[in-house]
Amino acid sequence: GFSLASLYLAIPRVLGGRPTSALAVMEAHADRWDRCRGFMQPRYRWILRLLCAATAGDVAQARLALTEYERDPGCLHSLDVFADLGTVRLAAADGRPADAAALAVSAGDRWRGIGLGYSEAMCRYELVRLGDVSAEARLIELAEECEGVLVATFAEHASALRRDDGAVLAGLSERLE
Repeated sequence: GFSLASLYLAIPRVLGGRPTSALAVMEAHADRWDRCRGFMQPRYRWILRLLCAATAGDVAQARLALTEYERDPGCLHSLDVFADLGTVRLAAADGRPADAAALAVSAGDRWRGIGLGYSEAMCRYELVRLGDVSAEARLIELAEECEGVLVATFAEHASALRRDDGAVLAGLSERLE
């Protein structure tokens, strides 16, 4: 239970811009992860390390985590969207914005192909984070398909960025926070 709780405490922290805090939560319970005997897949630890390190701009640690994640085929892939986000952010942190954009599009297309709209939206939103509003129309479609306000906020962000609407962008930053 503690290993699962640490996972679900870490994810919102890293997505909320606190990757160091997220990693600390996860590492504080690393011994419990090790005792799960297969319930909590080792790949989940590497996914979170990848996402945390890449978000924090720690390219070396993100590369290490990506290598370990790729070595572990695992049997559970429910958190792979976070590996996609980490891979996109690693490319951006490594100074390869074109690669980051291509990875975001590819991941978004893959999630769309299997019908997971929220995962697709998260990947397409990485383009917006990179300053690319090309995903705006698809994010608007996804906002209509997905429940909740987050994907709608992603779409509004893309639209406001395209229009260069500073007032709306300021309001959206508060909503996203």
